[in-house]
Amino acid sequence: MEQSFVMLPTLEYGYEIHTEGHDSLDHPLHVHKDAVELLLIMDGEGLFTVNGITYQVGSGSLLCYNSGIWHAEHSISPYFSSLYLTFTSLKVKHLPNNHFVELGRPPFIQLGDHFASIKLLMMDIIQEKSCNDPHSKFAADQLLSVLLSKLMRIMNGRPLSKSNKSSSHESAVKAKRYIENKYNTDITLKELSQFTHISPFYLSHLFKTEFGISPIQYLIQYRMEVAKHYLLHFPYTIKEIAELVGYDSDTYFHQIFKKCEKGSPGEFRELHKQRE
Repeated sequence: MEQSFVMLPTLEYGYEIHTEGHDSLDHPLHVHKDAVELLLIMDGEGLFTVNGITYQVGSGSLLCYNSGIWHAEHSISPYFSSLYLTFTSLKVKHLPNNHFVELGRPPFIQLGDHFASIKLLMMDIIQEKSCNDPHSKFAADQLLSVLLSKLMRIMNGRPLSKSNKSSSHESAVKAKRYIENKYNTDITLKELSQFTHISPFYLSHLFKTEFGISPIQYLIQYRMEVAKHYLLHFPYTIKEIAELVGYDSDTYFHQIFKKCEKGSPGEFRELHKQRE
């Protein structure tokens, strides 16, 4: 259903939350009877209970709580950061007052390529709200209307523009180049997600769409290609090569190599020596 504003919203407050270690986000079950709340997860993961259903949601996702919706929030990662906005006076066509998400829809949006722009817009809104300038309230409310309009387009599933498709390709290539430059370090999907500003789930989807394998599978594949180059052209020991391509354990490296190449590193080196 296409949505449009009948009445523009008024921002009540906006703020940023960062938690680390034992100081986790822990908001017990509560309800806002006359306000809408948005929560953008910038980093980390959490368990979010909305109307009795618990969702595990992470970086790059935006949670939307309509007024009157009971919800609870609890972070489950060592580090968690998020942006909050609460607003009132919202009236969207075909929806009850202070409702932004249609009933029956999941209470969160996977922003994907839109994450960076939505994050910056929300930060601008929070910045305006914190100013004492006489025009800041008007600016914050206007930016909030722009934000909600953008979110409506995302929820309505508008086709991606060519620039967004290009952005998806560039994000996948960016992650691939990062792997190729840092393959000898302990790269994680979370690290790639932070580097590309895309949620881990969506990044995996983009990467597999572009290259046919997951980012971590590509990391392993690339390490094996480098290892084979070392085996053929350098007199390093197997243990030294394992360390050079990012493995602390030469035993584990041996297992991975054998699984990928159908033979051990030593057998691979010996076989190619015989062919020369």
